[in-house]
Amino acid sequence: MAISGNATTSDGQPVDVVRIFRWPDKELYGAVLPDAAGDWTFEPVQSGEYGITYIAAGCQPVTHGPYYLEVDNDPYYQNVVALLHFDGDFIDETGRIWYQRGSQSIISETSAYFGGSGLRVDGIDSSLDSDAQLGMVGNDRITIEGWMRIQSYTGPKMPGANIYRHTLLGQSGNGSFRDQFICIEEGFLKVERNNTYAGVNIAETSTTKVPLNEFFHIAYSYDGTTTRAFINGVKNIEFNSQNGWADTGYPLRIGANLNVGFQKYRQGSNADFDDIRITKGISRYISDFDIPTKPFQNI
Repeated sequence: MAISGNATTSDGQPVDVVRIFRWPDKELYGAVLPDAAGDWTFEPVQSGEYGITYIAAGCQPVTHGPYYLEVDNDPYYQNVVALLHFDGDFIDETGRIWYQRGSQSIISETSAYFGGSGLRVDGIDSSLDSDAQLGMVGNDRITIEGWMRIQSYTGPKMPGANIYRHTLLGQSGNGSFRDQFICIEEGFLKVERNNTYAGVNIAETSTTKVPLNEFFHIAYSYDGTTTRAFINGVKNIEFNSQNGWADTGYPLRIGANLNVGFQKYRQGSNADFDDIRITKGISRYISDFDIPTKPFQNI
C-alpha cells in the first residue's frame, strides 16, 4: 500500500522534501521529492505505523500521523533464497531442496504459528538441512528471520561442553575457527561467527531473554558493514564485521549446528519453528520494527 498526498506552501510552491518516519521510534524511514504541483507518493517495504513531515525553506516543519500501512506483496521477493512455511511438508517456495537429518526433525500440527503445521526439532542429532549454498560474495547483505518457540531455557547439552543451546540456524565448516550460527543460549539470543568467516571472532549475546512457551520472531540482518539481531522487532545485538554470512561448503541447518571437525561440540534444539526466510542482497531491518502478523509472502 502506498501513501500519497499534496504538499505546497502558502504561495502554492511545492515543499522541498517529504520525510517519512517510523512512528513508534521516530526513526527516519525515507524521503521523497514532490513534483511541481506538490504531489508525492511513497511505498514502504514493510507494514507498520508511519508519520510524515513536510519540510520547506522559511517554514516550520509540519508533521502528520500516525498512518498504518499494510504491505501485501514482498518487494524483495526476487532476493529471497529460502522460504519455508512448513504447511504439511518441507517445500521451499524458492525451489531449494531440504532434507531431514536424524529422526527428530518432523512436521507437527502442534508446532504451528501460521497455518496448520510447523517444524519440530528435538535433540543434537536432528535438523532440517540444505546442501545448496547461498552464493554469498564479499560483503553481500543478508537477512535471516523466522519464528521459534521453546519451553525451557535449558536446551540440549553439547556433548563436549557444559553449554545448553536451542539453535535457529547454523552453517559451520570443518576445523578450528569455522563456526557460524544463531542460537538461544540459556534464554539469550546469541550470534557466533569465527574469524575464518567474519575476519574476527564474534560471539555477541542479547541483553534480554526470549519469552518461554510462545512464538517469538528472530531476525538477523547485515547491511554491508553492520550486523544486527532482533527479538520480536527490538534490536538486541549490533556489531561491525567484514561480511554478514559466509558460504562454508557445508549444509545450512535449521535447528542445529555442526562443525564437522569438532562433532563433540555439535548443538541442536528442543524447539518449534515456523516461517523461515533468508533474503540475500537485502538488509531488511536496521532499527526496531513491527513484527509480521501473517505468513511471509510468496510473491
